Amino acid sequence: MFLNIMDFGAKADGQFDDTPALINAMEAAKKENGTVYFPSGEYRFHPVKIPSNITLLGYPAWGYVKQEEGQKRLIIKPLSSDGKALFDMDGCVGTRIIGLHFDGLDMGENFHCIYSKHRGTEQNIVFEDLRITNFSGCGIVLDWCWVFVIRRCLIILNKSHAIDATKSYDGWVIDNQLSYNGGYGYFAGDPRGGTATVAITANRIEGGPGGMYLCNSNSLNITGNSFDSCNGPALTLKSCRACSITGSVIRLSGRTREGDDSSHVQIEDSAGISFVGNSIWGWYNLEKKINSKYAFVLRGLTNSLVAQNAVFEGYTDAMIKDYGGHVNTIIDQNVG
Repeated sequence: MFLNIMDFGAKADGQFDDTPALINAMEAAKKENGTVYFPSGEYRFHPVKIPSNITLLGYPAWGYVKQEEGQKRLIIKPLSSDGKALFDMDGCVGTRIIGLHFDGLDMGENFHCIYSKHRGTEQNIVFEDLRITNFSGCGIVLDWCWVFVIRRCLIILNKSHAIDATKSYDGWVIDNQLSYNGGYGYFAGDPRGGTATVAITANRIEGGPGGMYLCNSNSLNITGNSFDSCNGPALTLKSCRACSITGSVIRLSGRTREGDDSSHVQIEDSAGISFVGNSIWGWYNLEKKINSKYAFVLRGLTNSLVAQNAVFEGYTDAMIKDYGGHVNTIIDQNVG
């Protein structure tokens, strides 16, 4: 079933409250596992609960640049920030959100674009071809989510993390641009539970206090990502287990902050880590000084491998600051 939100009373004029139209369209869609289609226009919604087993669909015609005057576009903006997120997917199963453009208008405090949490069953939720910007919280919060896909999304200029996946597992994060958010590109920083069994592949992660921050996480495949201009380590792993990081390029990250072991990569108190075959380039800041003191800061690794990485103009003091405490770990053949 394919349902046009305009047929349910939406005006998409940037002023009218389109929330009742969205709710009615979703109610009709969930009876048939249907699709709610958003034509071009400027929609205004209050925070709304998204049901299971539907699709919300637009055609993405967005990018970095401002669109030409008179050019039609699809954009969704909040009317209020009374909930956790504009789209609340708590307990949602089997829903897909595709091709929508969200502008949070910096409204409220710690107000997210999308929030999701599982309630005892696999969710199988999909976020695809979204543009999410200007939210006072995160772009997407996966709070203990189970089975998720985030791909081909542009999540930029939000006040907190692009993706907060704390305690979430069984996912794919592929081909996204996560740039210049106030927090990390991908974050799982709660010591009580990180993120697990997730493939994080071919993303560009740029700006922010760092690229990925992973604590108490395991079974991650981090492959072929591009990190650029992070104001801290591109990758931080603390108390992680069984993670593979390979084929990534790290550039201009780990900028020196007072009292900080500035580096491109920090791995601490972790086991079963393979960090192999990555390329690090320090490049230069505007003062023509290399950004990082070290390429790597390492501490307390067990049964791990940090080897055969290439470092070019990547540090000022030493390639590796090694605090020791390793067990059965190889740190070798890193050139630079």
